[in-house]
Amino acid sequence: MEAAHKAASDLRREVEAETARRATEVRLGAEDQAHAILADAELRAAQYLEQCRMAADAFAGERIQRLASLSESLIQSAGAIHTGLTAADAVRRQLEVLIGALGAAAEEAAREASAAPIELAPMAPATPSTGSSPEATR
Repeated sequence: MEAAHKAASDLRREVEAETARRATEVRLGAEDQAHAILADAELRAAQYLEQCRMAADAFAGERIQRLASLSESLIQSAGAIHTGLTAADAVRRQLEVLIGALGAAAEEAAREASAAPIELAPMAPATPSTGSSPEATR
């Protein structure tokens, strides 16, 4: 019986050792798989992040290009407005000169109208001439 107890005890130790060894193998295998899954997830996350970064950069580049185009258009419009205002200022100055000249002419006409009338010499009576018109004698 003691031999049976010893054999049972040895068998139990052998089963326990084999079970511990196998449990360690399973645990290490699971850890390896977990590390592989984690590495794959990190790789996919890095790839996704890079794709998102590239998409954001492309979007930002398009927006920057559009803003640059709009800015250029605004600058050109501002230049056209400035040119128009400069031309309008020149026209305004020309109108001021014209108004001043018209005012001076009006004042001169008013002075002349208020001055004593000019006396004209009486005209000599016209003598009829034969066959000639007054235009021919001029």
